[in-house]
Amino acid sequence: MRITAALLMLGLLPSFAVWGEDAPAKSLAFGSTIFMVRAQDPNGRVNYGSAVLVQPGKLVANCHVTREARHIVVIRGSAVWSVESQSRDIEHDLCILAVRDVVGDIPEFANTSELKVGDTVYALGYSGVAGSLTLSDGEVVALHAYDGARVIQTSASFTFGESGGGLFDGQGRLVGIITFKKLAGGAFHFALPIEWVRAVLAGTDNKTAKITPEVGKAFWEHPSEGLPHFMQAATFEAEKNWGGLLMFAQGWIEADTTNAGAWIAKSKALHYLNHEFEAASAFHEAVRLDSSYAQNEYQLEPTHHDLNESVTVQNVRASFTQSR
Repeated sequence: MRITAALLMLGLLPSFAVWGEDAPAKSLAFGSTIFMVRAQDPNGRVNYGSAVLVQPGKLVANCHVTREARHIVVIRGSAVWSVESQSRDIEHDLCILAVRDVVGDIPEFANTSELKVGDTVYALGYSGVAGSLTLSDGEVVALHAYDGARVIQTSASFTFGESGGGLFDGQGRLVGIITFKKLAGGAFHFALPIEWVRAVLAGTDNKTAKITPEVGKAFWEHPSEGLPHFMQAATFEAEKNWGGLLMFAQGWIEADTTNAGAWIAKSKALHYLNHEFEAASAFHEAVRLDSSYAQNEYQLEPTHHDLNESVTVQNVRASFTQSR
């Protein structure tokens, strides 16, 4: 479900709760936590995104929105603040924007270790150039172990301009930063873990830089053969290429037998290929390795697809895109 609040132009957006009827009492005043980002590069091109206030005077945004900029502002309602400097972690696609006198609420953080597959989450950011504050609710589809944390895959959708917005749990706590998605759509939206945000914040005092263009790509923008395993698996899954997914998962398991995500990928492929006994065995191995996958079976719906033996790992296509 998506709810859009029009951008108010007569002053600051007021604080407001945007939870549904079953929302917890501890709802977060989202409206004063999320900001629009406008980043202008040396050629005059403008990129739009979103940002979350995470400390006094500091907002987190996606570097793919701001890395090429020479001038950045953050906006809420009719109020505009200039960004003085930014700390960059381009590989993880997280930039901390330093903004003097910015006004807003700072959300409580929750570690991704507290999440489980099937948990309700909410994605919030400014969609499109027009600047609508848009909320989507969905579920945690998967938690992908990567680089010391867990990248969140969710069915809570987001679109152009919402990159850098917040992903919140059912208690209104910030758990991730919404960043990229599959071009094919569906439940293939990804948020960067709050643990990475904490790490970038810890180094901001020593890594601030002037607003100057900088080259570099995030991990999810790498060529297909350089993508993390979970992203390559997601490509097969999004295309419903269960034969390709099975072959890829088997190679992934051979390379890392303790990765629960690899066993989940194998379980899904076997399920859709109607090998239910083997699918259940792979699923139980995944849960043994990571109990957060215990609710994963809700995703497996009966279907029939042909095995495509001609597909190999090298056929994986890099079809991920940012949401800005």
